[in-house]
Amino acid sequence: KPIRITTNIVLKPWACTVEQKPGDIVVSLCHGTSFGSGQHPTTRLCLKGLEYLQRNELVLWREMKTSAMDIGTGSGVLIITALKMGVASGVGIDIDPCAISEARGNVAYNGLSERVTISSRPFETFEGSFNLMLANLRLPTLKLFLPQMVDRIRPGGRTVLSGIKSEEFDAFIKQGHGIGLTREWVGEERGWAAIVFYKDNKKKRAL
Repeated sequence: KPIRITTNIVLKPWACTVEQKPGDIVVSLCHGTSFGSGQHPTTRLCLKGLEYLQRNELVLWREMKTSAMDIGTGSGVLIITALKMGVASGVGIDIDPCAISEARGNVAYNGLSERVTISSRPFETFEGSFNLMLANLRLPTLKLFLPQMVDRIRPGGRTVLSGIKSEEFDAFIKQGHGIGLTREWVGEERGWAAIVFYKDNKKKRAL
């Protein structure tokens, strides 16, 4: 059945129809094995973080040729939502062949194949920069990737991150602040947390 995750974000199965309200973002997903169906708190928290960015009409959504990367894309739900909100192009990466297949199918079903690339390439091999970095991963992987994310985020860009337990949150915030990020939004649900970090173009990364 369709699930209303936030005020305006609705997830639904491919074959299901849904009555939309003005301003709704509807994402169609196949019923598969990949993570990102909307059932887990971390997925819902990431979507709430994206809605926060859109509702505040940040520069991220107003600029031309904005781009996003989703690390550990799973079903592709986060990158699809970001593009339906107004980001121009995106890349979703995953190491799971099932996730790659499902994400590509979901991207195609949502009419975004020309704007989203789903890849199995390791994160470290990507070059270039992005306005938005998305990652719903457990803490050890987030801690490992965070410095590289900072290097790839354009000044004024954002990260939307989850997969963090509430008790792990303060230490992760401290890591982000230490490498040039500013906390902008926080969400918590059932012992899990998510955060939107902002990369200030005037804030220097700590050595």
